[in-house]
Amino acid sequence: MTSKIFLIAIILGSLNAYSGRWKYDESVDKMRNEKSFYAVLPSDNSIEFKFPYNGGSNLLITLGKKGKNSSMAMLSITKGQFSNLNGNTLSAKFDKNKIESFEFIIPKNSKRNVLFISDLTFVEKIKKSKKLTLEVPFYGDGSRQFEFDSSDLNWKHN
Repeated sequence: MTSKIFLIAIILGSLNAYSGRWKYDESVDKMRNEKSFYAVLPSDNSIEFKFPYNGGSNLLITLGKKGKNSSMAMLSITKGQFSNLNGNTLSAKFDKNKIESFEFIIPKNSKRNVLFISDLTFVEKIKKSKKLTLEVPFYGDGSRQFEFDSSDLNWKHN
């Protein structure tokens, strides 16, 4: 998992402007002869957090597929820390549908700026949506909402 997070961090570092459409990347594990695929979408809006995370933060959605069996949906924040003090759930609204809850996992040895969504129906719903709003809990700042233009996702790696 650590190497996966490292690779995603490299991808995220290459996204200089945190706005726009889906960005795609792939890599090959030469030792195992497995391809990994990633799609990253930055939020359309940024949120201002309290010090030391002030200066504007964006949320990024990352979809990933490694080999034949390993899929994931991940959220990362450019500055800030996720919170799970009130449970491990976030809210999502796809297009004009009802608000849904999704469970997430924050890796134990992380800086709390990455979380994984365990329910992969999240990916299926993104594929069908044009607009997505996520409400995510943050340490010391409560829940905040991020908006995404999720249209035009070209993802065939389930």
